[in-house]
Amino acid sequence: MQQKPGVTAIVLLIVVVVSQEFGPLLSAQTTTPTAQQLDQLLAPVALYPDSLLAQITTASTNPQEILDVANWLQQNQGLQGTALTEAAGKQGFDPAFIALVNFPQVLEMMATHVDDYTAIGQAFSADQGAPRRFSD
Repeated sequence: MQQKPGVTAIVLLIVVVVSQEFGPLLSAQTTTPTAQQLDQLLAPVALYPDSLLAQITTASTNPQEILDVANWLQQNQGLQGTALTEAAGKQGFDPAFIALVNFPQVLEMMATHVDDYTAIGQAFSADQGAPRRFSD
């Protein structure tokens, strides 16, 4: 089946219009925070143990899973300890989130401020040493 040249031109035109219209919005979403902004974003967790901070920064790279795990945790409040960790593992969550289910207050905070943690995750993805460097 051969495509007509007009269809290709229309699709190309749509792509150009959409990228012009939404390009600034899309690029704004991927802007990594400055050192000062990152310092402010990490302030609420800066005094946490390094091992917990490592899980938080790793988990921050996946904002949708932050929300998913927080919701799952709300639905499974009766689970604790090993049973909670094993149940989270069976859900197929990322290992960082499996570790974080034992800190429900942290996950709740991350879900409440998901935009802040998304910015931390972007900084972590861009420079994996950045959150650690600014939390010292």
